[in-house]
Amino acid sequence: MRLRGEEAHQAAVAAELRRCGVLFTSTLNGVRLAARVRHLAKLTGLEAGVPDLLIFALAGNCRPTALEMKVPKKAPKTERAHRFAGCEPHQKRYLEALEALGWNVAVGYGAADAVEKLARLGYAVGDGPQVHESGCMCTHDEAFDCERCGRRCGWCMRRGQANVCVSCIDARELNR
Repeated sequence: MRLRGEEAHQAAVAAELRRCGVLFTSTLNGVRLAARVRHLAKLTGLEAGVPDLLIFALAGNCRPTALEMKVPKKAPKTERAHRFAGCEPHQKRYLEALEALGWNVAVGYGAADAVEKLARLGYAVGDGPQVHESGCMCTHDEAFDCERCGRRCGWCMRRGQANVCVSCIDARELNR
């Protein structure tokens, strides 16, 4: 399956969160569903406006995070733009309600922007020193460049003798 637009950016952020062992989930909002499935989802609690990613692992400020994903072209053009620029009114209301409940809220304009915002909140994501698996801290000399995605990864992310990270191997298996 080929992902495009917002879905591709969200999938990249989800892969980064998985790679770093961050507890999160996504919602079905934004996914096109058959009428019967959409009706069942609404009956069982799916709400319009719920952010795309809900991160239950606590950030540096000891709060969970709600992340709404948008494509980079929806990013605000000026400093004076609303911080939820590009969001629909029902999405803004949900972000404001979660913020009032003590959640961190952010809008990621593409995968790179979202990962940067999550790193600023205190999550161990991105290219900095990271805890990879089961509390393992890989040192710089144990790192390698993934042949598939080019990301710098620690030894605990390597599979077999190949210089390919776990995220890329999982992605290939999913695409079969």
